[in-house]
Amino acid sequence: MSEAKPELPRRERQSAARANQILDAAAALFAERGFHRTTTRDIAEAADVAEGTLYNYFANKDDLLIGVLQRLSESIETISAPMYQISTDARAYFTALLEVIQSVQEQNLVRILAILSEIMANAELRARFYSQLVDPGIQALERNLKPLTANGQIRQADTAGLARLLASFFIGLFFLELLGDPVVSNDRNRIDEVSLSVIFDGIIAKNQEDQSR
Repeated sequence: MSEAKPELPRRERQSAARANQILDAAAALFAERGFHRTTTRDIAEAADVAEGTLYNYFANKDDLLIGVLQRLSESIETISAPMYQISTDARAYFTALLEVIQSVQEQNLVRILAILSEIMANAELRARFYSQLVDPGIQALERNLKPLTANGQIRQADTAGLARLLASFFIGLFFLELLGDPVVSNDRNRIDEVSLSVIFDGIIAKNQEDQSR
């Protein structure tokens, strides 16, 4: 778990607040218009600062995009902090995990959309996104799966493969919601219940399992 950071002096807090104000404006515009159709002048106007002030904090639009990614990473780390403590109860762990994933999406949707607007065209951003967000999430999953496998609650011994399969499962649900799938978008609790059922009970009926043996 991350240690609490000491409080910054007043001037530094004001500077950080201004930088975050600019980043929030940039994220909103990138998400709405796309990275390339947004100018630094647009961002400065949305943030209610002079364009020159913007350049006091960020060198260019690429720097702003990296800043949005960094804020997304910090937010996810804060929201995910309870998951750092390894659980020895599988159902409690996966229930908490689904709640964390939903909170991450709800609190960071604009930042995620801002990054997605450019991620496939920008190799550096894509690499940063994987190294700062995706890989740590997969590694955390794997760490938590190992003790659950060791105590017999999970029967799949390949925790590295399972962690990636679960990650793709959760990412897929996010994209369905992003695309406006009515079931995922309007009844997330139902989807979470189905997710837990699939994780713990599988999708093959018991009698079919017996017949295949």
